[in-house]
Amino acid sequence: MPDPPPVADLPYPVSEPAAPVADTWEPPDAWEPPEPAKAPDPPQQPDPGDKAALDARDEAQRVEQQLGTAAGQGATAANELAAAAQADKAVIEANATADLLQQQRLDDQAADAARRQDLEVDRAFTEWDRNGTAEQSAYETTQRLAKGLAGEKAAAEALASEGYDVLYYKPDIAGTNQGGIDIVVQKDGQLFLVDNKALEGWRNVSSVSALDKNLTANTQSMAELFDTYANDPARPAVEQEMYGAAAEKLRSGGYEKVVTNANLAAVSGFPQDVSGRLDELGFQMWDLMGKASPHDPASGAVEPGTQQS
Repeated sequence: MPDPPPVADLPYPVSEPAAPVADTWEPPDAWEPPEPAKAPDPPQQPDPGDKAALDARDEAQRVEQQLGTAAGQGATAANELAAAAQADKAVIEANATADLLQQQRLDDQAADAARRQDLEVDRAFTEWDRNGTAEQSAYETTQRLAKGLAGEKAAAEALASEGYDVLYYKPDIAGTNQGGIDIVVQKDGQLFLVDNKALEGWRNVSSVSALDKNLTANTQSMAELFDTYANDPARPAVEQEMYGAAAEKLRSGGYEKVVTNANLAAVSGFPQDVSGRLDELGFQMWDLMGKASPHDPASGAVEPGTQQS
């Protein structure tokens, strides 16, 4: 093979060859495994001849043992306290349940007594309606029916004397044992639905069906009656406006529920409060009779013997 032509004889420029690179590679160091971890030195035991060191070691062991025992005792005491607290809670809950059941029994007994009374009144009214005439005296019915009529009238008059506007009350014996609201009064823009309970004895009122289970139907019926009053051209404009506003309140629930205890014929006391259930339903008790016996004004206040709420 012929030699290449000299660089100067070539028809194009040629770069000068690069300088040779020095060979600097060196082989890696040989791999060496890491040194194994050194085991901790065993605890230094005191010199058998060093009594102070031995005593210190024994004392430390004794304290450590006492601490462990105390920790175990503390855990046991904590468990015992927790168990005692749980037992106390169970006793409290059991007592509360017993009290609730007792109150429920009392309320049921009072409600049953009220139902029996209502049945007696219904029977009396039925006999009067069947056998009598409109001219018959109210006192030719049972004493209880007459007492109810007198109580409702007395409650309405008492409230009127205290500045309440009486919008409605049952005016005669024919309405005394009929369903519906006994009295509707108003004062300072607040409407009150009143049910008078002419009951005997120092016991709480626990059944007011007209303002409880029959409330919706009764307020609707009363609102319709007030609508007729509000649209009666024979009434003054101020009365029409008053009855129209009252009808709206009856429909919207803008009223308060009240129980009164007017009973001019009572001989053994009269209710002073409503039951716990009625209280929770928002019923108020207005004591129109006071705590003194109506037949002995000088006797002073008489504390109810079975008053509970």
